[in-house]
Amino acid sequence: MKKIFPILILGMIILCGLVSNFYRLDITETNVHASMVTPTNFTIIALPDTQYYAESYPTIFINQTQWIVNHKDALNIVYVTGEGDITDIGIQDIQWQHADAAYTLLEDLTTTHLPYGIPYTIPPGNHDQPTTLFNQYFGVSRFTGRSYYGGHYSTTNNNHYVLFNASGISFIAIALDYNPSTAALNWADGVLQTYNNRKAIVIEHCILNVDASWDGNGQMIYDTLKHNPNLFLMLCGHNHGENRRTETYNGHTINILLADYQNYRKGGNGYLRIMTFYPATEQIKVKTYSPYLDQYQTDANSQFNLNYNTTPSPLTIESITDGLGIKAVIKNTGTVDVKNVSWKIQLDGGIILVGKSKTGTVDIAAGDTITIEDFVFGFGKTTITVTVGDVEQTAAAIVLLTLVLNVA
Repeated sequence: MKKIFPILILGMIILCGLVSNFYRLDITETNVHASMVTPTNFTIIALPDTQYYAESYPTIFINQTQWIVNHKDALNIVYVTGEGDITDIGIQDIQWQHADAAYTLLEDLTTTHLPYGIPYTIPPGNHDQPTTLFNQYFGVSRFTGRSYYGGHYSTTNNNHYVLFNASGISFIAIALDYNPSTAALNWADGVLQTYNNRKAIVIEHCILNVDASWDGNGQMIYDTLKHNPNLFLMLCGHNHGENRRTETYNGHTINILLADYQNYRKGGNGYLRIMTFYPATEQIKVKTYSPYLDQYQTDANSQFNLNYNTTPSPLTIESITDGLGIKAVIKNTGTVDVKNVSWKIQLDGGIILVGKSKTGTVDIAAGDTITIEDFVFGFGKTTITVTVGDVEQTAAAIVLLTLVLNVA
């Protein structure tokens, strides 16, 4: 038996080598920070006040989300959000069935070519109250396990957030309940501070009036969150029309955009907001378009440009290495220490029993490097995503029990 055991060990090593060569996959990097590659333009979409589509024109609702899926690659659509009032009568189940059918298109693996579909948030508005049916159709259980879903406040999904990345820029988007409580706003404030290295978007149904003055809890929301320097964009609906407001606090600019087309024919004629980011020029080009009519609105409140800041991150992911588990080497190339930087190692694909996702925070002195690690157990082809602050890198690999093979 003593002679057989070393032979078995040697056989396992040889088998691992054969399997790794058979399945050899080269490392692929995406979303590397803009300082490392030429930045790519990308788009986020807002679906303002869909209430009348859910009530009376479900085909227009379907038309909107199907258009998003059809144009995901051409426009590089990385994130979608509602702006509240998903339904007109929140206690009518049929309206939630219509909303569910529309948003389900964004989640389709086959058509989006994404394991969890296109990341999206869906804040409830005043017409969605009480939120019993909202949470039945769009509750925590619908999103749990999706790599982009960050979490929620309390026991419902009335307040939730998602994480996504585009062109080397990391984002957090927080969807707030209609007239959120002080406790919910304090939660959102804490989330923004936790993810202070991510560009932040906040969506709540009622923030601005059509004259761009504050409405509802708009001023309270802004005042509670404005001290977070990563917050640069706020979106809302509720009031019928379009406008925008620009605020500056401690040197950083926050743009607040109102869009609501429900007083148009057929509950809005299918108009939605297209916000395309141009990292090279640090601009957002906003357009208003109806897939249903195949028409743009081009007035000054419907089509305009915004500036935003994409200061390069000093952090780089130097390497992702294989072996027993996953190791990633992170370097601070800047001249200033970075503190409390969030990091995450995520595995998608294969059967990962241990180590599918690991998160943490780290301090990195100027010029220093650190190593983050994740122990894994499983098997199969997988995609490793390492995110540190604003920087993200992915690699294809093979997991064989506790071994991670062919990362590079």
